[in-house]
This record gives sequence, C-alpha cells and structure tokens, in this order.
Amino acid sequence: GDLDKRSGLGLGEGVGRSVDLHVEWQNILLELLKQ
Repeated sequence: GDLDKRSGLGLGEGVGRSVDLHVEWQNILLELLKQ
C-alpha cells in the first residue's frame, strides 16, 4: 500500500501489505454486515 511506497525497506513493505490486507478484510466484513 502507500506505506510500502514511502519506505523502501523490506520490513516496511511487509507491514504495508499486512495493513492493506487487514483493511480489505474490514471492508469485506462491513459489506457482509450491511446485507
């Protein structure tokens, strides 16, 4: 995500992807709850 673009570090990239994945899951769960 944006985090890994700002940080060229491998750790930064890993954290950025973890955060993106977490947000994706939250969005999916919210959509399911709305139905």
